[in-house]
Amino acid sequence: MAQAGPGDLLTYYIDRDVVEITTRAIADQKMITVVYYVLDLLQPNDTFNYTIQSISGGSAQVGGSGGGGGSQSLSSGQNNTSQNVNMDTKAQALIKLIETVVRPEIWRDNGGPASMEFWNGNLIVTAPRSVQDAIGGGG
Repeated sequence: MAQAGPGDLLTYYIDRDVVEITTRAIADQKMITVVYYVLDLLQPNDTFNYTIQSISGGSAQVGGSGGGGGSQSLSSGQNNTSQNVNMDTKAQALIKLIETVVRPEIWRDNGGPASMEFWNGNLIVTAPRSVQDAIGGGG
């Protein structure tokens, strides 16, 4: 009975009112693609200012302050070209943050099958359902 207990061995999903119980290994083989709108996370926000402070050695740190406090905003581009370059840089930092926090072993950059791309203000994530759930979506 211990083999069928909780942990990483078994997992379940509810899909169209049907409960599916399976192993984590089998569940991780089924990739789902979800598009997440993230442009609002990458642009300055006067209500909540935040910065991605550093990305080094595969880890990213996010700092912030509420109420429009003294933190530096993410956007500092002077024109559309520099804003686009800056937006891509911020998007890559967001991708690295997610890859560091949400099941690091599953991402293609770390040798796994899941992938993430930034396009037109969206993150396009192809990953198992458990990863999509952790990011905030689902399939």
